[in-house]
Amino acid sequence: MSHEIRTPMNAILGYSQILAREPTLHPFHRDAVATILHSGDHLLHLINEILDLSKIDAGRMELSLSEFDLTATLRDLEGMFQQRCEEKQLGLRLELPVPDHPIMVRGDEASCARS
Repeated sequence: MSHEIRTPMNAILGYSQILAREPTLHPFHRDAVATILHSGDHLLHLINEILDLSKIDAGRMELSLSEFDLTATLRDLEGMFQQRCEEKQLGLRLELPVPDHPIMVRGDEASCARS
């Protein structure tokens, strides 16, 4: 079921990303594409959360435990949200105890990045 739900959403997001890179796009259409991208990302996140909840409810949620660098994950998340924050004129600051120093943790890295 997850394939049937995610595939159309990924197609919408993929084509929207292609359109967003088009330099000749009219500003009105650029804003419309940005809205599609933002709404699509939000909807895909909700779809993934619902699918995860159904897996938990069915007792089929599997974690992939491993050691990973939490600092790198946080920097990736910072990069993903930086542009959105700038667009909304919001500040985003990541404060780490020791910059550029790996913080190794054990957990499910994919679940950490999705949250």
